[in-house]
Amino acid sequence: MGDQARSLDPERRAGKPQYSYYSSDFGSSPPSSGQSSPGSPPSHTNARKKSPQRQVADNQVHHQAPRKQSPKGAQTKKGVQVGFRSQSLNREPLRKDPDLVTKRVLSARRLKITELQNEVSELQVRLTELLKENKALKRLQYRQEKALNKFEDAESEISQLILRHNNEITALKERLRKSQEKERATEKRVKDTEGELCKTKFSLQKLKKISEARHLPERDDLAKKLVSAELKLDDTERRIKELSKNLELSTNSFQRQLLAERKRAYEAHDENKVLQKELQRLCHKLKEKERELDIKNIYSNRLPKSSPKKEKELTLRKNVSCQSDFADLCTKGVQTTEDFEPEEFPITPQTVMCYENRWDRPAHPSSDLESQEQDEHEEAGILNSIVEKEEKVSKDQELNIVKQEGRKLEDGKKEFT
Repeated sequence: MGDQARSLDPERRAGKPQYSYYSSDFGSSPPSSGQSSPGSPPSHTNARKKSPQRQVADNQVHHQAPRKQSPKGAQTKKGVQVGFRSQSLNREPLRKDPDLVTKRVLSARRLKITELQNEVSELQVRLTELLKENKALKRLQYRQEKALNKFEDAESEISQLILRHNNEITALKERLRKSQEKERATEKRVKDTEGELCKTKFSLQKLKKISEARHLPERDDLAKKLVSAELKLDDTERRIKELSKNLELSTNSFQRQLLAERKRAYEAHDENKVLQKELQRLCHKLKEKERELDIKNIYSNRLPKSSPKKEKELTLRKNVSCQSDFADLCTKGVQTTEDFEPEEFPITPQTVMCYENRWDRPAHPSSDLESQEQDEHEEAGILNSIVEKEEKVSKDQELNIVKQEGRKLEDGKKEFT
């Protein structure tokens, strides 16, 4: 250890200006550590080029630094009050050692600071390189994404091209079909025109033969025949028009007659209903009167017989009352049957009978009335059926006549055509 210390003395002496330089820069080195990043690599290279002796000295400094914090130092700090002169006398020979230690510590710190600055600079260089790589990778990614998008667009364009191609194929097929149909239609037209040409040629040949023939009838006769045929045609056309007008008029009149007859039938039906109701009402009245008469007959049988004079008076009164009742019935019949003729409903003499005695009436008048009503209804139904049959026959005859005229007209048109 002593040899190493001796060998280091000349270095220290030679390195005094260096240490002074470091001591002057020590205060300013920590703040300039963050700013001197680009200028740090040369210092790192200088630190690497140092001699191994300097490294050994640094190691000794590292080993000697903890020795400084010994318990003796702690005791001296505590014993400051004991005596200042004695301590100063004891420290005078040891003044050189703490300066060396501090210088070594400072140099070690400076070295560490430089190393850390170098590391920081290296890390910054790496960071810049990594940023450059990141930018390059981002550019590469952007290009690859562009290429992928182009590829995807190409795939979608391929599908669209396939769809367009299919649509074009269908459109071309439709055009082909339409063109084929047009060709077929043109072929048919050509065939028809060829047939017409053949017919016209044949007719031309016939006309040439006729023109070449010498024994032909005279033109006057042919012209007369032509005029007569045209006149006949005009007459037939005029007759056709007249017949068509007559047809329209007859159909209109027939429809009007039908409507009028239907109205009459509805009116007759309504009148029939009204008459039936009146008949029922009269029958009801007759039944009530018969009941009253039966009651009076019962009371008359109980009464004693009167004299012949009184009987004559009673018969006269009865005749007068019968005449008045008959007049009332006639007036009612006139009110209800104004529209009917006397031939349709003749008044029989049996209905106008007036009995001298009301008690001498037939036993069943209601049954006689009902039988008469039934006979009248049957006669009315028979008459209605006969009238309907006659109307149907007349209508059928008119229709047959119209149909025959139409057929004749159609036959005449066909003959003229």
